[in-house]
Amino acid sequence: MRRLLYYITDRMAFPGDESVRRRRLLEKIAEAARAGVDYIQLREKDLPARELESLAREAVQAIKEPKILTPDPWPLTPALLINSRTDVALAVGVDGVHLRSADVSPREVRQVWEGSGLCGAGALARENSPQAPLIGVS
Repeated sequence: MRRLLYYITDRMAFPGDESVRRRRLLEKIAEAARAGVDYIQLREKDLPARELESLAREAVQAIKEPKILTPDPWPLTPALLINSRTDVALAVGVDGVHLRSADVSPREVRQVWEGSGLCGAGALARENSPQAPLIGVS
């Protein structure tokens, strides 16, 4: 039985100023993707929406880098989940969200996701994302 690997980010764990921490976080995200991690949860709760969206877009690019550390010749790309921000997840076109107990319900997320119309024609940001979101709940 294969175990699933789940990486939860925290850029504050890295020393340095904000730009250094951000760069180090993106390096770790790329490393996790290359190593075959199944899920990456972008959990940067202190960031305003615009900064979180920018970081999420960079994380998507970091995940797409060639995977060289895993022996599997065709490793799967990890799913990227945004912590508590369905709006950011939809804007960036990631795989889903992770909700805290005080957040909106998974049902509401599904309704917003499906009602966004972003899975149809002209949805450049969502062209590679699933129609149904992955939803984790604490």
